[in-house]
Amino acid sequence: MTHPETPPSTDDLLRRGIDAAQSGDRTTARHLLEQALQIDERSEKAWFWLAAVVDSVDEKRICLGNVLMINPLNDRARRLLEQLE
Repeated sequence: MTHPETPPSTDDLLRRGIDAAQSGDRTTARHLLEQALQIDERSEKAWFWLAAVVDSVDEKRICLGNVLMINPLNDRARRLLEQLE
């Protein structure tokens, strides 16, 4: 009998997504970060990194806005959002 593969954890998806973003693979990073957010939509770190890899300014605004809804004291997200305005 085969055992089903354990699905990746939010932390694992987040770590792999950040690694992909840092190595310049925005498509993979976006896919992994979106998967992490399907598991935990209140992941401040996933929203923050997703803002770095999405294509449009509107998507960046949404991501950074979500970071600030989760943590209104995130100064980096606030500054980046202000730079987009």
